[in-house]
Amino acid sequence: MPRPGTDILISEPSPGGGGELDTGACFMIGVTGRGPVDAPALVTSLNAFSGRFGDSSGGPTASAAAQAFFQERGANLSFLRLSGPNAAAAEVEVGSLPVAASSPGTWANDVTVSIQADTSPLIPASAPAVKRTKVQALDDENGNGNGNGNGNGTAVPVRIVITEGGLVVERSSRMRTQGDAVNWARSTSEYLSIPDVDDPTVPLAVTADTALAGGTDDANVTTDVVAAALARFPYSMGFAQVCYPGMTDTAYHGVILDHCETNRRPALLDLSDVDAPTIAADADALHGYSGSRFACALAPRIIYPGPAPGTTMLVPYSAVQAGIIARADATTGNPNEAAAGSNGESLAALGLAVDFDNDTREMLNDLGVTLPKMMRSGVMRTYGTRTVAGPDEPNWLWFPGSRTILAMAHEFDNAAEEFVHRQIDGQRRLFTRLEVALGGICLDYFNMNALYGDQPEDAFSVDTTSVNTTATIANGEVHAIVRVRVSPPGEWVVIEIQKTPLAQAV
Repeated sequence: MPRPGTDILISEPSPGGGGELDTGACFMIGVTGRGPVDAPALVTSLNAFSGRFGDSSGGPTASAAAQAFFQERGANLSFLRLSGPNAAAAEVEVGSLPVAASSPGTWANDVTVSIQADTSPLIPASAPAVKRTKVQALDDENGNGNGNGNGNGTAVPVRIVITEGGLVVERSSRMRTQGDAVNWARSTSEYLSIPDVDDPTVPLAVTADTALAGGTDDANVTTDVVAAALARFPYSMGFAQVCYPGMTDTAYHGVILDHCETNRRPALLDLSDVDAPTIAADADALHGYSGSRFACALAPRIIYPGPAPGTTMLVPYSAVQAGIIARADATTGNPNEAAAGSNGESLAALGLAVDFDNDTREMLNDLGVTLPKMMRSGVMRTYGTRTVAGPDEPNWLWFPGSRTILAMAHEFDNAAEEFVHRQIDGQRRLFTRLEVALGGICLDYFNMNALYGDQPEDAFSVDTTSVNTTATIANGEVHAIVRVRVSPPGEWVVIEIQKTPLAQAV
């Protein structure tokens, strides 16, 4: 982080040395037929996703991923469409008004735009004020005040009407000038982009339907494109699971892990499910990679209900798990409670693309691969809780523990902001207040059993005494070291049954 500011360092123990968080949020990228490519869009339902990014015809993997996330009762999905650099938006001039599609792609070549005279009924100025609408008040703005639809006398009120496939999909508010059109497109329209015009007072004239043209797609989504897309989820957007559902290439995984390392976010990575050796090789390639300590690697794909009744589809496991995590965190409020086992049941999964015998499952689990399991009841459960950091990182073995550390880091950062530019007093009261603030966050996690210890002092410590020296104080620095012991998950349950003779006490 730049100075002045704050910085939270995640490290191993060494000698000498909060606000409410939505830990179930998801930042997702993927290829869709339409939608914004310059900024993530927050969608909270599948209908909202489809309305913004189109149906599955343009990007079936992303659409299936969004469906799975919401069917697992995920709530907050910030999605950004991926597109190659040569994609272009369809354009046309409607009368003298230049318009373009709101996003690049061929999707808009089926869109028409017209400017139509407004046919809203008008109430005479002599009518009681309570009956006069906001539309008529706008009609009189800068005009003669008679509410007769003439306004300033230079333009009749119109509306921009957009059709797709012959159906009206969007209709503008009432307007008169090109400046009105620019403002409406900028603030409201999901279909059109209208650039600034030379003279915003130019009246809008009624036109016939005019088709947009020239929209092109570009499927060349390189690692640079993915890196640029992830950069549009800045650290200021906070904590969330990060995933690119269906992407199994290790080079792209590296880009995601770099982002998660920098922005302190957990990653959900899909591995190829061709066969067990391929999955093992993909996991091994991630061991020791920067950011892998914050990553969960998942395989195989999940059989899910399709968009049409009676159909099925294969969904990337990362999207299913993102939804399960969101639901689990909303239920428990504890990111260290693994979204696995009975806490990781899918609400909709029908089966697995590939299943494995127990020996293979154990081998893949040891490599840090999270696998699902179909239970006797026919319900699918996530049946793994490890990171893909590898055998050389025993302190980063458990994915829930990594999520807990990352969540705490974000809360520490929020708390630390209150101490930036505060005077460092000779009685070291500032250090004490910081210690109390950080300790309070730790205590919250201890009280939810996320930190391991019989007493708080067994589970965590905050040191602002030894680390703030005369030299650091003179340099305008405020330091703290927080040591935490994170509670591990119970991965293996062993029950011994002893058959006892009748003559022997049990």
